[in-house]
Amino acid sequence: MHDLLRWNGTIDRAPFVKWGLSLMVLKYILDQLISQLFFHRSWSIFEYFAPAAAAYRLESDAVFFLTILAASLPFAYIGCALTVRRLRSANLPLWLVLFFFLPVINLIFFKIICWMPSVVEQHPMLLQSAAASQIANSQDYEHLREADYPVSEKLLFARFIPRTKYWSLVASIAYPALIGLATGFLAMETLGAYGWGVFVALPFVLSTLSVLIYSYWQPRLWLQCLQVAWAELLFMGLVLLLLGHEGAICLIMATPLTLGIGLVGAFLGFHIQPHRPDQPGPLPQLPAMFIGLSLLLPASIYLEAASAKDLPVYKVSSTLDVAAPPAVVWQNVVAFSQLPEPSQRPQDWLFNLGVAYPKCARITGSGPGAIRHCVFSTGTFVEPIAVWDEPRRLAFNVTSQALPMRELSPYNGLHPRHLDGYLKSQHGEFYLATLPSGGTRLTGTTWYTNDMGPQPYWRIWSDGIIHSIHFRVLEHVRHLSENKSET
Repeated sequence: MHDLLRWNGTIDRAPFVKWGLSLMVLKYILDQLISQLFFHRSWSIFEYFAPAAAAYRLESDAVFFLTILAASLPFAYIGCALTVRRLRSANLPLWLVLFFFLPVINLIFFKIICWMPSVVEQHPMLLQSAAASQIANSQDYEHLREADYPVSEKLLFARFIPRTKYWSLVASIAYPALIGLATGFLAMETLGAYGWGVFVALPFVLSTLSVLIYSYWQPRLWLQCLQVAWAELLFMGLVLLLLGHEGAICLIMATPLTLGIGLVGAFLGFHIQPHRPDQPGPLPQLPAMFIGLSLLLPASIYLEAASAKDLPVYKVSSTLDVAAPPAVVWQNVVAFSQLPEPSQRPQDWLFNLGVAYPKCARITGSGPGAIRHCVFSTGTFVEPIAVWDEPRRLAFNVTSQALPMRELSPYNGLHPRHLDGYLKSQHGEFYLATLPSGGTRLTGTTWYTNDMGPQPYWRIWSDGIIHSIHFRVLEHVRHLSENKSET
């Protein structure tokens, strides 16, 4: 146990894998016992592959959350200690231990450093030397020279990686793209999974592999690694657009996230690329990494798709002051006339690209049970009235809704699966408060779910879009109410 807890020294691949898998199993058993014995609730292994959903379920019970968190701390301590020793053994920067705390990425990072050879493994002469253990423990690698490392150019994988800069660049983009297309097709077309696997794990793996392939025969500078990683991800987006799997709007929205993840992958690839003083030749573990990650990606996406989903309900409120009394504003809230088409204002750019926008609203009946129809550019929202408190509050449920957007694509009628039920409005409300001036403070609120991950990132977009929709309606209501009040 003392050896397990220490931070100094090194650990080779085999014991690192043994301890890592053992601790994962032990952690799962402990979480199961805590959940069932003390909280009488289930705990599935899928919880570890859907971090946003698991976090939401934990946050719904603060005591359960704090208990699980406390039980995780010893495992986090041991995991960090083992990771630091494994990094030191492979002569990698110790600060890479930060990857241990990145959801989803940490699983891939664990797999990668399991493949990375220790320095004594890379140096056959040291393995036969009585000083091998002393060198490994002291981490004094500076005396190692390139001549001590026999570089095998007979590796089968090496025959498929060109030596010239241009063709190695082509290979570094083309080979990972094969993994990306196969995994993307499985996730989006077969499983309908638009989560952490697609938007975090996939770009991380593709960017890391592209850097390792590009640097296979000679070292690359940091900027070169970043450029090839981003080129890989942009190429993937272009291929998905041309093949008709995705539209331009979603690709635009995903670009900041994927490029950010690509930067992280490029950073890791840059630091583990071969041609360091302790490893001057091609990385012999690259074929294993390529094949292993090709299998790990679809497996992780399948596990995420199979996990039970308890989606959080988000709330978005927008407020606007109207120079008209609540009685006048109420009439334009319940139903409003045709709105003008989106203009060239900066806030309308998403509407001009195809994101759904409201056009008019009409109502059948009055009071609770009346049916309100809000017509959008992509269809109609059906909204049965739940609360009719004239002229203060109008609340409604959403039983049917329009598509969130029309995809911008070279192909007409493109309909990716994420257009159906992934962004789903649950409830809506208008609240009218009387201002001291006699005017009205009008607040529109929407409650919705978003089944695309990572949820914190996609919520930025969905909240922004809903705010834009709110203000489009609120400004129109203000215009109608103030003009009617003046007359």
